[in-house]
Amino acid sequence: MNFKDVLIVTDMDGTLLDDDKNIAADDIAAINEFRAGGGLFAAATGRGVAMAKRIIDELGIVTPSVIFNGAAVYDFAADRFLWHSDMPDIANTYIRMLEKEFPDIGVEILHEKEVYVTNNNQTVVEHMAFEKLTPVYRELSDVPGEGRLKVLIAYPPEKMQRVIEFTQEHCMEGVNWVHSSPMYYEMLPEGISKASGVRRLRDILHFQDKFIVAAGDYGNDKAMIEEADLGVAVANALDSVKEAADLIVRDNNSSPMREIIEYVRKLPERDVPGFRRMRRFKQEVSRGECVRILTEEKRGVLGVNGDNGYPYAVPVNFYYDSETEKIYFHCAKAGHKLDAMLADDRVCFTVYNTGYRKEDWSYYVTSVIVFGRAKVMTDRDEMLEKIRSLGLKYYPTAPEVDEEIRRDFDRVNMVEITIEQMTGKFVHEK
Repeated sequence: MNFKDVLIVTDMDGTLLDDDKNIAADDIAAINEFRAGGGLFAAATGRGVAMAKRIIDELGIVTPSVIFNGAAVYDFAADRFLWHSDMPDIANTYIRMLEKEFPDIGVEILHEKEVYVTNNNQTVVEHMAFEKLTPVYRELSDVPGEGRLKVLIAYPPEKMQRVIEFTQEHCMEGVNWVHSSPMYYEMLPEGISKASGVRRLRDILHFQDKFIVAAGDYGNDKAMIEEADLGVAVANALDSVKEAADLIVRDNNSSPMREIIEYVRKLPERDVPGFRRMRRFKQEVSRGECVRILTEEKRGVLGVNGDNGYPYAVPVNFYYDSETEKIYFHCAKAGHKLDAMLADDRVCFTVYNTGYRKEDWSYYVTSVIVFGRAKVMTDRDEMLEKIRSLGLKYYPTAPEVDEEIRRDFDRVNMVEITIEQMTGKFVHEK
């Protein structure tokens, strides 16, 4: 795949960084090769500006990155926020409730460029020392309200479950909670996550139709991995994160970025000018399988641009010709469908099979979507050939087909669809 159409967004801790918080030399080389080939590389981290800056500078990342677990997009090269979402006022209420219920809890409030500590503990002390940061110690009432982007609860892992249960019962309205590591539990503005941050980054970069890769290891990475075109989990990731991923690579101590980039390099080009690629490409079926579905299935849904700007979709019987690689169907000489195709020949045609079940109620189904141009046929001999092939797909005998053609041929139009793009997808409905 051409790197110029690819954006790789990676979590830092536990993914890009090894257990000693360093980046492997081979990963740095692979990232530089990727960017030299036109690819964009960015971070999606729970860290704030000061905590993320060392890694950003070490890699020389110039693409804006997602920070504060999705609450902001920051351009480190220009040293400015491109977008951010502040914590709601109710966050103060929740902090006071937690400090009262758990007096030894650690509370860090991450401001735009400062870290305020309103309740200190050993976990906070170790966190600040490890990140080489000097926090500002303040009473909660003295922390500036504007510019607060997230609240980090720092607590020993063996005590954290009680905090999670308490917040789920008392502190959910207006905020979103993410468990970002065994000892960190974070409060974000409602609707904010790394996934929403990556969407915002995609819009800022005008990358709506480009290929996005997201890599991570922990629960706060799961949503962005699910939404990415290629979701990647490192081998040390939580099982739930691995289940959400399209690809599992080696662990964070074994140069996972190199493996991700080499995997992307080997992906086939699938772009058809003017059409979107299939997002969940690992569910994409081959062209041969698409042809098989079109050949064997008896009913499809034709979508056209209908009256007054409304789409119009109608089921039709059809025939796929493997020689011409076109789809054929018949219609009346007047009507909504015909008028729409004459006004705009761009159509969408969808076919899916009945699927099959394995152990439970859910089906495994394959569908095919075709985009193309529809044209009313005018050559009488060609029309007779195609309508007879269409009839033989449905009628039990050739004489019955011939009789039907003799009686009704002059009452119908034959339409052919020239295929411009065809994709197929295999899904498990569960």
